[in-house]
Amino acid sequence: MASIHLSNFSEAETTHQGSVNDHIMPRIGYTILAILMALSSSTGIILNVVVIIVTVRYKQLRQPLNYALVNLAVADLGCAVFGGLVTAVTNAMGYFSLGRIGCVLEGFAVAFFGIAGLCSVAVIAVDRYMVVCRPLGAVMFQTKHALAGVVFSWVWSFIWNTPPLFGWGSYQLEGVMTSCAPNWYSRDPVNVSYILCYFMLCFALPFATIVFSYTRLLYTLRQVAKLQMAESGSTAKAEVQVARMVVVMVLAFLLTWLPYAALALTVIFDSTIYINPVIATIPTYLTKSSTVFNPIIYIFMNRQFFRDYIAKWHIYKNRLVAKDGHCNIEYGNVGYSSRFAYVQDLWTTFVEIRWRYVIFLFVASFTLSWFIFGLIWYWIAHDNGDLWWQNPPSDHKPCVFNVFGLTSAFLYSLETQATIGYGLRVLSPYCPGAVSVVIIQSIIGTLINCFWCGLVMAKVALPKKRAKTITFSKMAVICPKNAALCLQIRVANLRKTLMIGSQLYGKLLRTTVNPEGETIILDQVNIDFMVDAGKDNLFFICPLTLYHVIDKASPLFKITSDTMLQQEFELVVFLDGTDESTSSSCQVRTSYIPQEIRWGYKFLPIISRSKEGKYRVDFSNFDKVEPVPTAHCAHCFYNGPCHHNNPRNGTDNQGFEVIEIIDQINAKEM
Repeated sequence: MASIHLSNFSEAETTHQGSVNDHIMPRIGYTILAILMALSSSTGIILNVVVIIVTVRYKQLRQPLNYALVNLAVADLGCAVFGGLVTAVTNAMGYFSLGRIGCVLEGFAVAFFGIAGLCSVAVIAVDRYMVVCRPLGAVMFQTKHALAGVVFSWVWSFIWNTPPLFGWGSYQLEGVMTSCAPNWYSRDPVNVSYILCYFMLCFALPFATIVFSYTRLLYTLRQVAKLQMAESGSTAKAEVQVARMVVVMVLAFLLTWLPYAALALTVIFDSTIYINPVIATIPTYLTKSSTVFNPIIYIFMNRQFFRDYIAKWHIYKNRLVAKDGHCNIEYGNVGYSSRFAYVQDLWTTFVEIRWRYVIFLFVASFTLSWFIFGLIWYWIAHDNGDLWWQNPPSDHKPCVFNVFGLTSAFLYSLETQATIGYGLRVLSPYCPGAVSVVIIQSIIGTLINCFWCGLVMAKVALPKKRAKTITFSKMAVICPKNAALCLQIRVANLRKTLMIGSQLYGKLLRTTVNPEGETIILDQVNIDFMVDAGKDNLFFICPLTLYHVIDKASPLFKITSDTMLQQEFELVVFLDGTDESTSSSCQVRTSYIPQEIRWGYKFLPIISRSKEGKYRVDFSNFDKVEPVPTAHCAHCFYNGPCHHNNPRNGTDNQGFEVIEIIDQINAKEM
């Protein structure tokens, strides 16, 4: 069985192990490096965490072309945590304090995440090359290609960073002896062979891939411009933007990785050269600074990232009811008498506050009651002369046995309120008045227990917890149904228990001006929803598609497919019902804004029947829609033949803006 190869530190490395390496650099130099590394690592951690959170949170960014960007953020995050922060700590101490095993682990972690990030940069270049240049012809860039690139980056990095753990190569201290990396300095033939392979396959190959991909990409963009009869300003602008982006990417790669690679090759091919440790440290810190540069260049310079994020943020700010039902409203200038109502209705206040505050108040209430009664027992012991510093005589009769200080009084208070029996501390029969304190504390402790048990049960059984298992479709659609133009939404109950007496209705919120000239914000108009069987008492055993008929009585009658996105309204949908298992009533709500209403689409079917006769619900199609010919306005729909809205069946550009240029050419060629 192979064992991990752990060679000893060299003599130069062990001379000052455990003390500041002042023979290499003054103590102030290590302090400066520690500060710089801490700032760089902290910034890299924050930026990459933001990238990961935002991408996971917003569905628009979870596209195949962004998988490699998120993968790069994960790799940079690992490099900043296991490399940057560790180096900051060792620099602050002035020497590498983690020992030989720590050096191997730190060197492996930094190299593993660093090469994975480097491969991710190459994968990003290949992804964009495939999308723009389409080298595979009709084969489109899909999720499987993106996932393959992500898996490849980690597997490739793992393959070429594990050999030093088993004897082919090694990890050693480098630079000012506060961080570890592959051993560039050893002249051993085995080590040299590993370093050469490592350089060719983990630096030269990714760099060649990046240069080739972006060169082909720029060439394709140039050909696109030439195909235009008169090059449009937008095309030229897009070409310049992409060219600028490519130049920045390549320069960033060279700035962060080329000095390090050049230093390694110089040391390998010229064993007589002497490089000052401080100078040798600079390339190392440049590579680790890529954790800051990469998210800025590849993410925050990505216009789609900001476009989707800012659009999502504006949508969230401008809507009253969020998709999960929370209301986006705040109250100002509330009088003190009204604020005091929260204290008067204390139970509701406690039920509504967050769990973190409930847990804090739970711990605080018990601790405070124990401490207050501990003070009371301390006063009783003091009044009876039981405390140790009062030097009671040998025949003294205490009120409470073994209560002779504040700590023992607190422990006796805790035992009185929280246990069913006593240990060494027990009430004596010589102080009858203290019995009343035991009774009072027991009653108060019971009341506190009852209050918190009831509160926890009430919070767990809140009706809005049941509402979490009822979901609405993310989009609404407008399409023909039963010879009428209808707005449709879909709702599903994720539990098998029924919602009894379910009713669904809507409110259209918009700003209007009444005949008197008064502007009414959040003016409410009723929107009726129904199923084929009617609108009262829905049989909510499976997902339902409910619809609102857009006729002359509907507030949506004058809206067309062309003016939908220019409208400013919010459709709030409510579902009321009673859970049959708990008999608790609950309300579920969501909202739709014009950007979330698809004109000329219908929902895909999700209910089927198996050969065994069982009904099956396929939730993978719950939010999916397909285009259907639809009149572009309700007036045209009810008044004879008119222009139909035929939505294009396809997907939007997913992460690379130059697709728009390709689409323009394809349209002209057709």
